[in-house]
Amino acid sequence: MEMSVKGDCCIVCEKVKKEGIYVLHSFICLQCEQEIVQLEPEDPAYRETVKKLRKLNMSGLLSK
Repeated sequence: MEMSVKGDCCIVCEKVKKEGIYVLHSFICLQCEQEIVQLEPEDPAYRETVKKLRKLNMSGLLSK
């Protein structure tokens, strides 16, 4: 049986990728994860990345 692995949409780059991690039921691709780890608060991309990370599925924490 052949399996089709499509991947998931990264909440940071918004691209479909196959490799990455899940944080609070949201997917972050491997490339974005590596970039996040390297970011410094002074980096211009830091603020934009923080905004994107706010997309994490917080509703799952608040509802029962």
